[in-house]
Amino acid sequence: MEKNLINRGEAKNRAEKESKHADMKQHADKLIQGFEKLEESHAKRAIWELFQNALDLTDNCEVTIELNHDRIKFSHNGEPFDSNTLSCLIKQVSSKTSDNTKDEEEVGQYGTGFITTHSFGKKIILNGSMREGKYYLPIHDFILDRRANNSDQLIESLLSQQDKVFDLIENGEIRIEALPFTEFSYITSSDLEKEYAKLAVDSLPLILPYVMRLNRRLKTVKVVSRDGIITNYVKGATIPHENLFITTININNKEQKIYSLVLKEGEDINSKKEQLVVLLPLKEKNETILLNDMLSRLFLYYPLIGTEMFGFNYIIHSKEFAPTEPRDSVHLKSKNEQIQEKEENNRQLLAKASELIFDYVKSVAENIAEPINLASIYFKTDHNNSLLNEYFIGFKKNWVENFKSFPLVETNTNRLTPSNVCFFDDGLFTEDNHFDSIYSIVNQFWDNIPKKEIAKKWTDSVLDWDDDSICFITSEMIV
Repeated sequence: MEKNLINRGEAKNRAEKESKHADMKQHADKLIQGFEKLEESHAKRAIWELFQNALDLTDNCEVTIELNHDRIKFSHNGEPFDSNTLSCLIKQVSSKTSDNTKDEEEVGQYGTGFITTHSFGKKIILNGSMREGKYYLPIHDFILDRRANNSDQLIESLLSQQDKVFDLIENGEIRIEALPFTEFSYITSSDLEKEYAKLAVDSLPLILPYVMRLNRRLKTVKVVSRDGIITNYVKGATIPHENLFITTININNKEQKIYSLVLKEGEDINSKKEQLVVLLPLKEKNETILLNDMLSRLFLYYPLIGTEMFGFNYIIHSKEFAPTEPRDSVHLKSKNEQIQEKEENNRQLLAKASELIFDYVKSVAENIAEPINLASIYFKTDHNNSLLNEYFIGFKKNWVENFKSFPLVETNTNRLTPSNVCFFDDGLFTEDNHFDSIYSIVNQFWDNIPKKEIAKKWTDSVLDWDDDSICFITSEMIV
């Protein structure tokens, strides 16, 4: 008679369903919380999260990015999924293991950072393969649908996707080879998603060559714009030349050279491991440029979005940087005891990079074209964090003191150090048609002034230095 008191099969099924629902709730909640935080800065990071996960999967990474009116598709030739990585993608948890044999450049797959890619759309169509032992199960139009009004809706959607993985394992077609590419197609439903996808593709010509230089695994990238224009990026070798390294990126068969200073890891000068890389503002070996204002100045293999105005005209990368949680900078100085070791390490890395830059500028100052482009120093010292201000004040002082001693200022006779030059007071440039006359007069009494065509640029630059020892010629002095 006791057997009829409860339906054990029904109770078991209900308990299993409730347990699965409870287990999936934490993943659904994390996704929803992540979506609520998405903003423009995350959208700018999103494309690099896709690159990051692709590069974890192969030593010779080939990527294709296609932008259409209703989607952005990201394809790579990396290792296919297995049941664990596909399940981790559904639940949005990192599939990185604690295996110490993993390459140091592997930074984990499908973790919290991957949520930023949903800036492009919350419905993703997945194509590729899933490895099962020695064989592969093709994945055709597998839909990851994160569109939901509440947690319960998303839980049911995630559970359904998880069941489809199990069904694929049980009933999927078996092949001896994997499909050559894994594809993520984000359906851009809203105007904002379309805008973010377009901004991501539009940013590639500026940023991608530097990302290719810093990521040894990234070999080729093909980009197809919304109007069908194809751009192919192919990385050449990185070759040492005197004190520099030169990397060639072929963009539709047109070369872009990237010049870098490198601090190798350890004592071995021939080591391929780069602890620190400074990407220089050079178009050619002896021709400087101003880096684009939209280009991040700090990289951790990928741009740390938010460091565009960090304070100098160089890019610094280190695999040892400890970034802030939003990946908009690195930890430098605060009252947080938990991150003081990270802050100290970051400060040391920036100090080492600074020394590399100082040595380089000192060696080329006499001969390089447009040396003023090497001397941009505009570190922000009005942060809300007083300790951070203290750090940047000292950091800026060190930079200014060094650059004051380099012969960077082109005069009518030779190159002088900024400490030996008299610059024009900013007030003398208020009327452009008067400056020719002013310069002609001043040139009769001072021989240590910048050339006329660069006088305004140098004044603007040294004003950013905030150094009281700099000499400025005023109207009163001329009179």
